[in-house]
Amino acid sequence: MSQPFASPEDPRIIDGDENEISKILRPLLLVLTLVLIGVAIFIWFRSKLIANEEKARVLLIEAKTPEDWRNLVEAHPLKSSSALALISLAQEANSRRDFAQAVSCYEDFLERFPHHPMSPSVNLALAVAHENMGQQQEAIAAYVKMRDSQPPHAHVGTATILLAKNYLRDDNKVLAARQTLADFISGNSESPVLNEARELLNSLPPVK
Repeated sequence: MSQPFASPEDPRIIDGDENEISKILRPLLLVLTLVLIGVAIFIWFRSKLIANEEKARVLLIEAKTPEDWRNLVEAHPLKSSSALALISLAQEANSRRDFAQAVSCYEDFLERFPHHPMSPSVNLALAVAHENMGQQQEAIAAYVKMRDSQPPHAHVGTATILLAKNYLRDDNKVLAARQTLADFISGNSESPVLNEARELLNSLPPVK
């Protein structure tokens, strides 16, 4: 027997529509809930990062001794304030002529913060520290790497001049020093150290 025709007032129509609506809304509500949970976690995590960054910044401002800087690095190893603390430790070591300690601090900095805005300067400082330790080959290798880096290193001019000066310590490498300076001068007409490079080149003994 066929079912009787359902009128608009028939509750079965309303129940059917509600079931269909529920089927549609249930996954949407689930997705919305997950999104809200994700946003809440992100906000909490970001606020925690900001709080930790502020703690590290305060510690850096209050730091007065190498021990303070070391404690900051240990407590907040990857914060930007720790990067500055490592540089302060390296400078303090340089002032005591403890170049091995300076090298260690610079290497630690570059390992933790390879893309930090001060990384090019730390690269140069590390090469100079090797040179001050008497590790000429390590220094030359670092200067060559900076000279040949692409895109050009921020301190390519200074690195090239220091490389040439290291070559000049060996009578057999005077020609290498001359070529290094000449190549730099010809390709860096707007370098701030161009005149220094020219003066050094002009001071070299004539080619025999």
